[in-house]
Amino acid sequence: MEFKEYICGLGLDKYPFDVYTAENEIQYLSKLYVHMENYDSVKEAYKGKRSIIIRGNRGIGKTALLYDLKNDSGRNGIICVIDDFSRLQLKPTSMDYHELIIRNIAVCLFNKLINEEKRLKKLKKEDRLFLSMLLFQYTSSTTKRELEEKIENIQLSKIKKIIKKNLNFVRFVTNYGLSAAVNLINDFKKLLYFFAAD
Repeated sequence: MEFKEYICGLGLDKYPFDVYTAENEIQYLSKLYVHMENYDSVKEAYKGKRSIIIRGNRGIGKTALLYDLKNDSGRNGIICVIDDFSRLQLKPTSMDYHELIIRNIAVCLFNKLINEEKRLKKLKKEDRLFLSMLLFQYTSSTTKRELEEKIENIQLSKIKKIIKKNLNFVRFVTNYGLSAAVNLINDFKKLLYFFAAD
């Protein structure tokens, strides 16, 4: 039997494992994904809005499980995938892992909250202080800048955005012009001093 015949006999049009990651196999997920032993308890925890940490070796099915939970439950929660471990030292402590997890969750949380203006306005003072602490302590300057831009896009009208953009341009040109003028005057003073010394 040819391999292609065998694949067709399984009800597949082509060999589905040419791509090696779950992100590229989403269209085949319902056919390929095999539920793990404790799948039901994980699914109940997810539906019950409890936090779940999924860890395991590469290729074990973590990403496939996430997509399956998200598609099946219809819940619009936060899914935080940590795939960049460059912040960790060669021998990380449990505190290093905790900080890495908090940093990644904070970024996901702010990216979700930024589009929920009404929800942010209803937050209590303690919750706002907690979010401020998360933002200050656990997000990078790049994330903060991206969030500021998103907040501005939500808060400012088109006219205010145009005015701000033009003001920033005028400020840049003015600062550049003043710096050039100050440098020119200083150079001129040095030249006068040079001739006066002769």
